[in-house]
Amino acid sequence: MLKSMTGFGDARYEKDDLSFALEVKTVNNRYLKTSIKLPDVLAFAESEIEKLIKEHISRGSVYFNIYMKDS
Repeated sequence: MLKSMTGFGDARYEKDDLSFALEVKTVNNRYLKTSIKLPDVLAFAESEIEKLIKEHISRGSVYFNIYMKDS
């Protein structure tokens, strides 16, 4: 398990008229603090995402954002 880290990652996915962008940013911090921002249509997944973060990171500030665009 990671104890703490500072970093940034992003990914993009496009299919037909739908596109997603994911950004994860982490900053060292004494305690675990999560900030999750999702489109309304994905709000149901927030608790599962937070659970996954807590399984792999024990401290730090984690900023997790998903952006969705449909044309």
